[in-house]
Amino acid sequence: LKPYPSMTIGGFEVTPLDMAVAYSTLSNMGERVDATGILKIVGKDGRILYEHKVNPIRVVSPEASYIMTDIFKDVVYHYFPDLSKYPIAGKSGTAGDYTSGWFIGYTKDFTVSTYIGSDKELIGLEGVKNWGVRFAGKVWKKVFEELIKVKKPKDWERPEGVVYKDVCSESGLLPTPYCPKIKREIFIRGFEPKVECSLHRTEYVEVAVCIDSGLLATECTPKDRIEIRKFVKGEEPTEYDDTYSCDFDVLIFPSGKVKIGTKVVINIKFKNEIGEMVKIFVDGEERAILPKEHPIFSLAFEEEGEHELIFKLMDKEGNEISHIRRKVEVIGE
Repeated sequence: LKPYPSMTIGGFEVTPLDMAVAYSTLSNMGERVDATGILKIVGKDGRILYEHKVNPIRVVSPEASYIMTDIFKDVVYHYFPDLSKYPIAGKSGTAGDYTSGWFIGYTKDFTVSTYIGSDKELIGLEGVKNWGVRFAGKVWKKVFEELIKVKKPKDWERPEGVVYKDVCSESGLLPTPYCPKIKREIFIRGFEPKVECSLHRTEYVEVAVCIDSGLLATECTPKDRIEIRKFVKGEEPTEYDDTYSCDFDVLIFPSGKVKIGTKVVINIKFKNEIGEMVKIFVDGEERAILPKEHPIFSLAFEEEGEHELIFKLMDKEGNEISHIRRKVEVIGE
């Protein structure tokens, strides 16, 4: 088999024996053991002529194997409730056109792989819903009911690296007193949730934010650019938007995305008599000073990416009154 992602959804052909070996790896807590049809050969005089030696290879961690087995137990208990008193795990599989149905199940001692299908061109199963659990599952169950009589299944020992945690059934995070339903889940130690559920908290706050920046709106933010948003208390924005000013406005044309080398025209609109000039900074570098008498400036960007423009309104003494921050995205030809 090639290590391609499509392998997990049936991208390659495998045999029932391949599947038995794969699921036996989970049964063996992550150690793969090659299948063999001969365990021992004994001569007529009682001498052992051949005895198979098991050479397990670790391919999956015990923790991951234990959790997968825990998940697969639910599959068996869902389809075969009368087996729920035993530690048995399994999984069904069905081809998209119903030509192949699988069920593989295992205990600590046995793994049984069953397959029912056909070559579509020769026989075909048109009209037959050959779900894995419908036919292959029933065969598997009949076999396993006999194996249980031979050896009663014993449960797997939980590795030290596996922990159980109560979580919110909706978010999967640590429950709060307000979570409507809590369930117990299994995790590899270190990967269990560390934060509380964010869906079920009573303390929410609604604040007005500027749509352009997501920051707190100010009295200068135009009404059509304000939106009321709901936040978990303590996670709401605390900085105020500086996209707009009450003292002046900035018009940029063209707005939005511009191509490299395109002439961008900036027009300053003074709203009152307080400001005397506007300083323009591009990516932190001062590029121009525009007096009231000449409020228009143009430039062209020669580098792709997002560029920050800051416009500072100054009084006669050169003190900053307010500022506006805008961004321009420049794209290639």
